[in-house]
Amino acid sequence: MNIIITTPEPVVYKSLSTTTNRHTAEYVANEISVVIDSIGKNRCLGVVSDNAASMKKAWTILKNDPRYKDLPIAYYSCICHTLNLLVHDIFKIQNVSALEEMAKTIVKTINNTHILKSTFVVIQKSKKEVFTTLKMPVKTRWGSIVHCLESLKQNKGVLQQLAWSDDVNVTTKLGDVIQMYILEFSFWHKIDKVLDLMKPITEWIKKLESDNPYISDVFYALNDISSLLTLKFPNIEFLSDEEKTSILGSFEHRKCMALHSMHYASSILDPRHRGQHLTQINDIAGVEYIFNVAIAIMPEEAQQIMFELAQYRSNEGLWSNNFVWSTEIQNLNPYTWWKGICGSTYLNKIAVAILSLPPSSAATERSFSTFSLIHTKKRNRLTNERAAKLLYIHQNRNNLKKSSVPKKKILQRNTGIL
Repeated sequence: MNIIITTPEPVVYKSLSTTTNRHTAEYVANEISVVIDSIGKNRCLGVVSDNAASMKKAWTILKNDPRYKDLPIAYYSCICHTLNLLVHDIFKIQNVSALEEMAKTIVKTINNTHILKSTFVVIQKSKKEVFTTLKMPVKTRWGSIVHCLESLKQNKGVLQQLAWSDDVNVTTKLGDVIQMYILEFSFWHKIDKVLDLMKPITEWIKKLESDNPYISDVFYALNDISSLLTLKFPNIEFLSDEEKTSILGSFEHRKCMALHSMHYASSILDPRHRGQHLTQINDIAGVEYIFNVAIAIMPEEAQQIMFELAQYRSNEGLWSNNFVWSTEIQNLNPYTWWKGICGSTYLNKIAVAILSLPPSSAATERSFSTFSLIHTKKRNRLTNERAAKLLYIHQNRNNLKKSSVPKKKILQRNTGIL
């Protein structure tokens, strides 16, 4: 188990070797509680993970724990994992599933057959253009089925030339069914329509899995996807009304899983959004969460914080100055805006704390990728403790590099002195 703490930069805090311990909800909840206690329960505002059953049950255990029951700690799911589950929901629809299976069959047949792969590469090179390789979807990669379909679309001309090959060996290995699909207009038409539907979702996944995403973007990402689904559906004629209703139902289910009152609070405190498009119920839930955080972190200043929140939302006091809302200032990220422009207020401490929460567990996923490079088949004699220390150094030194002065600047400064 790798545990990352956002400050707001992701910092590897702890790596646990579970050894013979089963990953039960009770075990996970206990390990998380140890971390919460070690950093200070009043300094922890959220715990984010994937949607595994054991994790969700662990949230419930922690919510009901007397030590944390009255604290505004949000237990929520990784938005990228949630959107990936939405992608899988859509690809479970019969017509879309059939398209996925054929796409995977084409990629697998060409990549796993020497003569087809070689002929495919020769045709690519003859066109003297930059082409991508054919990609198989990977279960552990968010939205990778979309990358598979995109790789087919980008190689459409190459694939059709392959299907029209005069070489009997090529056409025999390819098979009549695959040839028929590659040369069929409806196959490519469906790929275009599905990509048109799916790309907004994968683009949001890509944006929200970076190291510098904003928790406040989660609500607007889901709103944007909802609008796009409604807009695109009329143009996808091969999906039945029942299938479209099923997709919308899946989206609403995933949306309910993803959103927490903390997301509404972050939307209110993000100067780019300021709670736009929130319903009255969501708006009140967000304000209540801000109040609960204020009580937990700064109880003596809670009343002043709520007064400043009212001023912030009604453009009064400090926020009545047009300079605060100027375009140049608005281009700052929300975290920096509160620390740098509104640093004299009590509300800034609450805003910075909430806006520091990560929207996804992508940093944890990256730490496991790094771990797999450290503890390989050739370095399998590394102890778990040594491997964890190497991971800690490798990941966290990147944060030090970001905060350090660039070497070029140091050289220029030294030259000036000389």
